[in-house]
Amino acid sequence: MFVLAALALRPFPPVERAVDFVFTPSHWAREVLRPLGWLGVGEVRAALTHADEALPAEREAARALLSAQIEAALPKDPALRDGRAYLVAEVLERDPNDTDILRVRFPPAAGVVPDMPVVCGNTYVGRVRDVDPLRAGEGVVQLVTDESLRVGAVVVDGSAEPAGLVVGGLVEARARRAGFLQLGARHESRPVQSGSVVVREAGTGPRAERRARADGFRLGELRVLSDRGRAVLAVETAFDYAHGLSAVAIVGGPELATAGPLYADDAYDDAGWTTARVGLAGDSTPRRRTRHLVLPREARVEVGGALGVGARFLGRVVRVDGSRAIGALLGDPALSFSGVAAIEGAAAPLHLGRLRSIGLDGDAVLLVWDAGVATAGSPERAHGPARIATSSGDRGVPAGLWVGTCTVPAGTGIHVLRLLPAQDPADLLRLRVRLATSPVVEELP
Repeated sequence: MFVLAALALRPFPPVERAVDFVFTPSHWAREVLRPLGWLGVGEVRAALTHADEALPAEREAARALLSAQIEAALPKDPALRDGRAYLVAEVLERDPNDTDILRVRFPPAAGVVPDMPVVCGNTYVGRVRDVDPLRAGEGVVQLVTDESLRVGAVVVDGSAEPAGLVVGGLVEARARRAGFLQLGARHESRPVQSGSVVVREAGTGPRAERRARADGFRLGELRVLSDRGRAVLAVETAFDYAHGLSAVAIVGGPELATAGPLYADDAYDDAGWTTARVGLAGDSTPRRRTRHLVLPREARVEVGGALGVGARFLGRVVRVDGSRAIGALLGDPALSFSGVAAIEGAAAPLHLGRLRSIGLDGDAVLLVWDAGVATAGSPERAHGPARIATSSGDRGVPAGLWVGTCTVPAGTGIHVLRLLPAQDPADLLRLRVRLATSPVVEELP
């Protein structure tokens, strides 16, 4: 298990070739020849029947999980709800070249405009940078971790007059405290050494008024760090901006329309799927777990589309050529997806962020998870037995498909999750493929 995890993080060709040689015989016996009849027809039918019978209960459980994620995006402090309206937006994807940018989706006629604050729970996340004129109901959110974003704030330290700060970007890497995320800050009024930092915007005009609706939302705790003897002011936050976002709330005034579908992609709408026949392995290379898929001729499928059966997630499309495609199944090293955990005994779901498959361990799928920043004592960092589902953050993979069960470990850093899949993809001769969507509309005047 540890060798596979190491290879996933830093591939080393000689070791990879050795692992390939060791596992070649079992790979060919289990994966390449399996569709030719190593499984009995009765066993295949039983697997499909079980998935169909479990669909209603799994669908309702998944929708309850989505509702919990939406609720977690809204502020819990009653004082933050007064005089404000909130629109929950789904995180569609992150820019692989700019981790400080999110693309989000919301009801097209909601009235979202640039500079509206974006929050998650009681925490300030950033602001709407722009609304896409070509993709109705989509926009770009600039996170507070972006070097070019600046937000007004005050330090609440028990003084009669709170000290002013400007916060934005990250402190220099040399000054950061391991395991924590520190936002950059500078004094705007009297110097202060510690205290809770909350947003307080100032100014006049429509943009300033929109930004001021974020007043009172939490940023973190003020810290004075050291960089080679030089004092560095920072705001230490327990919020995981890199991994902890699947839904956010856009803050507006009473004019903000909140009606409309919160998740535009319904994972269980049959119109969004087509059925494909499963063929031989798409890649005979050891450690790969792929399948050739034969699609209906009229089906429009794109790379990245989800594979599934019933309410269960099985993998993603990695290549398309006309009516044929290749899918990477659970356990294939080329597979990654955004996940969320419903942890036993925890009220709020835990957004895991990116999960990367690195292979199989018997009947279990091994997934690499970066636990992100430390959040000691936070309910979001509860650990224990959990059900894993797909989460927002990947085009082509709707939120709410069940992946399997595993134990979510405590602590930060890189973890290898041993997941028991809800469905073994290799047991199927047919599966469903997510159809492509084209959100691009004609250019607006």
